[in-house]
Amino acid sequence: MKNNHIVKNTKLKTTSQIVENLSKLTDTPINIIFSSHAEMKLAEWVLMFHEKGFNTLVYPSHPSSISSKTVSYLQENKVKYIPRVSDNLLPDDLEMIKNFSPHLIFDDGAVLIDYCADN
Repeated sequence: MKNNHIVKNTKLKTTSQIVENLSKLTDTPINIIFSSHAEMKLAEWVLMFHEKGFNTLVYPSHPSSISSKTVSYLQENKVKYIPRVSDNLLPDDLEMIKNFSPHLIFDDGAVLIDYCADN
């Protein structure tokens, strides 16, 4: 049986190619916030950016999605992490996010994108 659902497009870039291209744009480190479920697949993705010299910060999108193993892994690799303890965006968390001065935000719920666009 032929796989008709697979699309082959040579113009698509892998994440590692995107990271490589972004890292060449400026001599100044780019600040990136990742807000998603704090799982190992997120941690591995964040580390690709972190290891290329990007300033990375993880702020989980939801407190119930936090894996303690993932948090330990991020901290062992010197990735900044703001613990999420509430469904609401807490003032102290927002202050830390604002002080981080993100250039890029990967946010699976767009809550931080909304906040940073308004502030």
